[in-house]
Amino acid sequence: MTLLQRVEQRHRCAANLPDVACEIAVDERPYIVPRTDARISTIGSWYPPSIRPDGIPFGASGICVTPADEVALISTDGESWSLPGGRPEDQETAEETLRREMREEACVTVQRARLLGYCHITDTGGPGAGVVKVRAWFRAEVRVD
Repeated sequence: MTLLQRVEQRHRCAANLPDVACEIAVDERPYIVPRTDARISTIGSWYPPSIRPDGIPFGASGICVTPADEVALISTDGESWSLPGGRPEDQETAEETLRREMREEACVTVQRARLLGYCHITDTGGPGAGVVKVRAWFRAEVRVD
């Protein structure tokens, strides 16, 4: 199977199309998913916490879990929901960005954070074509403020 066929297979898998076998990412091997919308096209790759890929730091996002095992989500309209996260300010580390963004967006305080891995995003079309960004993803145990 060629790389293009593998990328297309993973793309169909990500789109939840039937009869597509998904591969699970394994340490030391990126998991690649292409994405295209009206404005841009990108290729996203997943890396384990042991491998920080090269690219411009593009912030941090978190799966925020409360002591009651609830997940904190954010919404601007009460209809569409997402996990909180954002871009770094000044020289923040990924974990500092996570802690600040969780306070600002989700009104939670991070008690403990565990790095899950990195999303490596390559813009392949649109105004940012050629730009490579890296976002850190965490599992955060949080207290609701």
